[in-house]
Amino acid sequence: MPVVDPLIRVEIKGLKELQRENEQLVRDLSGPPLALAMSKAVLIVERAAKIGAPVNTGRLRASITPEVRPQARNVQGIVGTNVAYAAPVEYGSRAHWAPIAPLIRWAHLKKLAGTYSLRTKRRIGGAAQQETEDRRVAYIVQHVIARRGTRAQPFLEPAFTNNLQRIQNLLGGAVSMVVSKWGKK
Repeated sequence: MPVVDPLIRVEIKGLKELQRENEQLVRDLSGPPLALAMSKAVLIVERAAKIGAPVNTGRLRASITPEVRPQARNVQGIVGTNVAYAAPVEYGSRAHWAPIAPLIRWAHLKKLAGTYSLRTKRRIGGAAQQETEDRRVAYIVQHVIARRGTRAQPFLEPAFTNNLQRIQNLLGGAVSMVVSKWGKK
């Protein structure tokens, strides 16, 4: 059992004030300067993701959106998409039986089937013939996906990693601004 010397007295002054100041610093670090920096950061990632996203109809690229969520002790930045096929595009997929309708549309948009006029550059043949040709290509693609899956075409992860230094500079600058304000107090 420790011996307490009755002649020694310890008093800590300013501890509550220091605690209040630290709590205010934490609030300031999740305040407007950091939120503004995070807004700029997510816009950088959004732009890069839209540039890197593979395009067929443009739906995937158009669905990429940024969001900034200020919270009590931090600021969260999110860039993402809500289309169901975004994850298989980003990461690829295992072998599976793909639905035929989107593949028919894909074959048509990519102009993988049919005969085209050299003069007009338009497809020759009636709608029924074109549908049949597109369907044949789609079935071939469907069977390849059933055997091999699809390859990854990353667009979100590279958008972040390729801009990481810019993001760190933005956020670091905001933190430095808040901390330097506190250093002047």
